[in-house]
Amino acid sequence: MGKIVIDINPEFCYELVCTVPYAYYLHKNNLLEKIITCKGMSPFYYFCNNIEEKHSFRSLDNNSNGVQNLPNNWLHHNAPAVFNKGYGELSEQQQLQALGVLDYSQWEVPPYNEYFKNKKYNFKKPVIIICNQWLPYERGMNPLTRYFDVVCLYKIFSYLSEQGYTVIYKRPTNDEFIKDQNELHTTSAKPIGVGFEAEIEGKLIDDRQLTSYFDDVILFDDIMQGTDYNLSQLEIFAHADGFISVSGGNGILCSYFQKPTVMYATVSKETNLSYWQPSGYYQQISNNNVIPVIDKHTDIRMRNGHDYSELMEKIKNKF
Repeated sequence: MGKIVIDINPEFCYELVCTVPYAYYLHKNNLLEKIITCKGMSPFYYFCNNIEEKHSFRSLDNNSNGVQNLPNNWLHHNAPAVFNKGYGELSEQQQLQALGVLDYSQWEVPPYNEYFKNKKYNFKKPVIIICNQWLPYERGMNPLTRYFDVVCLYKIFSYLSEQGYTVIYKRPTNDEFIKDQNELHTTSAKPIGVGFEAEIEGKLIDDRQLTSYFDDVILFDDIMQGTDYNLSQLEIFAHADGFISVSGGNGILCSYFQKPTVMYATVSKETNLSYWQPSGYYQQISNNNVIPVIDKHTDIRMRNGHDYSELMEKIKNKF
């Protein structure tokens, strides 16, 4: 078998779940020739000496973005490899077992925590990293997508500070890395007003400003050293004792460091709970360190907003 060139520019989730572990497997078996990827992604492939950052955008077309050439070419399951049947041929119970489960025969998680921990960043207290996500402005009701609003963050910051942690808060402005096609359509939109601004201690502030209200809460942007955002993420995350994150790309990246990760997800279907089963990729990446908190779309609509009470309960139980 000859050495393999990987040429990829999919969504960030696909790159973390389907591409990086495959590339590391090839590297460990002396089968990796070269990686052609998106601009800024080299640190994720630290184990490869032949990397070309060619692509300036991410494509959602999995028939042409390189995903089609991977052993796992679908983020949501690999039913043909696991069950030797198409997803539609499975029983209802088998479909539940298949969701989030991949073919792990050519799939190995690189040890980011070991490789990227260095003396560049020194923290005197245990570190909890909180990862939120940028969202486009939406009128009316809170969006159904997962995010932590300012009031929720205020409670989390207060609790973790009282428990003696240093908290690092990361919420990108969406200008730090290249975008996929969905994000390209929302670059001119401002972050949502509902949730990302709230009156705290008598003043209207946003989530990033909130960090300045606490001595032991640090905005990620204020401590990253150098201009390489992805390298800074990997180096700082390697110092974490735990994570609190929304699901998706943020949660997957946190999972790579295999520390306790309380993960908040909003789901449209009951079956989506299967993604966090032990054989699902979240737990496989994290070595079973993900603690999911599920908020259903039907419940969000009924209450006209998110409910973070279970999230706070899980945080207090773990940290």
